[in-house]
Formats: sequence, structure tokens, C-alpha cells
Amino acid sequence: MRREMEAKHAALLKQLEQQALTDTLTGLPNRRAFESEAARVMANAKREDWPVSIGVADIDWFKRVNDQHGHPAGDTVLRTVAQTIQNHVRAGDLCGRIGGEEFGLLFPHATVEQAAVIAERIRLALAATPIAASPNVTVNLTLSIGLSVLDVNRLLDAAIAAADAALYQAKLTGRNRVVISQSP
Repeated sequence: MRREMEAKHAALLKQLEQQALTDTLTGLPNRRAFESEAARVMANAKREDWPVSIGVADIDWFKRVNDQHGHPAGDTVLRTVAQTIQNHVRAGDLCGRIGGEEFGLLFPHATVEQAAVIAERIRLALAATPIAASPNVTVNLTLSIGLSVLDVNRLLDAAIAAADAALYQAKLTGRNRVVISQSP
């Protein structure tokens, strides 16, 4: 009886931990899980001396979807974008929903130039995918993506800020593009 209770307790704790680290809408890791995994990857990369790149992807004009078609359509779009990204990253890469319509991308064993090739593949795939946002509404969307080197000797926040600044440049220069951060 006691072992059975302990097993149930352990299963419940595991379920709660999973829920605390998962974005319920997309099923992707949430920001907390994404940052935790990035920190783990940084430690491994520093110890084993391999490159890591990080990215921030944002759905272009997403607010229009919610405003014109409602939040259920927006939710469908978020799930579809998440799945599209998942389908086009490499095994071992990580995608997480880090806020609103923003997705974090982690590319272990990839220079920022290699990450740009993957990010471009994601961007092109989404641009070519009409999304059935609701039974009577199909939308075509694009992504802007900012990339940065994840310098293992600096703070994770600095790399995310650099990727976010590159994302901002992508937005300012026309959207639907991948921009690599110029800061280390």
C-alpha cells in the first residue's frame, strides 16, 4: 500500500513538473523550460568547446489575426506555427514559446551562419503554408527571426537580447526575414 502511494505521488509530481514547464497551447517548452535547457546546453558547450546559436522568431502581423478573426483563430495559428517550426529544426535543436507570438530557438552544435540556414528553412516553410485558422478562414503568415551567437562565457540574457535586437532589425527592414546580430 505504501509503495503504491509513493508511486502515485511520484507520478503526480512528474505530471505537475511537466505542466509547469510546458506551454499548454502549443505543447512546446515554455520560457522557463527553454531558458533552463539553454543554460544546460551552454554548460555542455563550454566544457566540450562547441558552438551554440540562439534565435527569437516572431509571427509578423499576428495581432491582425486576433483582431480580424478572433482569439480561437489566433490560437490555431500559434499551434500551426509551433508545429511548422518543430518540423523544420534539426533533431537536438529546441523550440520554445517564450511569450505571446514569440518563439525561442536553440541551435546546439551550430554556428550562427549554420543556424541562419535552418532559420531560413523555417521562414520559407511557414510562408508557403496556408493556415486554416478557422473553418472559413485561411491566412498566410510570415516570420521574422533574429539570431545571435550564444557565447558560453557571457550571460544567457545577453544572447537573447542580441537575438531580440536582430529580430527588431528584421521587423524594421521589412519583416519576413532572418537577421544575424552584429554584436557578439
